[in-house]
Amino acid sequence: MAAISLNTVSLAALQQYEKTVERLTLHWPHAWGLIAQAEDKGRAEKLEKIRRGLVADQLAGRTTPPDWDADNPWSLCFKALAKDETFWSEQVWHPAAAWLASGGKGAPLAPSETIAATHLLGGAEAMETPKEDVEKKRQSNPDRRTAKKKRMQDERDELQKFRSASGGHGHPGGKGSSKGKAKDKGGAEICFSWQGKGPCAEVHVGGECKGKVKRARKCQHCLSPGHRNDACPQK
Repeated sequence: MAAISLNTVSLAALQQYEKTVERLTLHWPHAWGLIAQAEDKGRAEKLEKIRRGLVADQLAGRTTPPDWDADNPWSLCFKALAKDETFWSEQVWHPAAAWLASGGKGAPLAPSETIAATHLLGGAEAMETPKEDVEKKRQSNPDRRTAKKKRMQDERDELQKFRSASGGHGHPGGKGSSKGKAKDKGGAEICFSWQGKGPCAEVHVGGECKGKVKRARKCQHCLSPGHRNDACPQK
């Protein structure tokens, strides 16, 4: 409908092309997959090859069909494709006949698939997704969930160790210390062990967190990265 509305292909040319595809379907009803691939290849590739061939003939001064129009070529191209017995034989007739001769097992293969299956290293299996890749895709989601659970468990273990080292209150200094802030303005968790006891207790200002989960080394009172809680002027 779009081709007719845009006046790029005549109705007669489309009907002729339709008759060709219909005839193939009637002759090879069980090879509809081959016919669909051939029809798609014809429109996607063969039509343009036909057009380029006619343009080359015109530029070289060779004889072209009487109804050839370089500015509106597609009607003639569709007619030529419908009559191209060589194309349809290679793409449908011969593969379908070979498929029936071999017992009609499985789906009939297009010529490109047959060539790949018989000439590629590894045969038809070379065109398939390796089983290990399929297994990796299946395992990807469980692996991500497992990694997330492990990361959360590491955080809980680290927090438990810190609480044990700080007298069970989660902050250095025990009961008398002020709790302060647990996160900075950007939402990053503050490294508690940097404030007193723990793996980061000896890390200098600006150093890297030594915990399994990297946290911000900042004062819990003023959120400054330049000093610990005990040196904060706002304490």
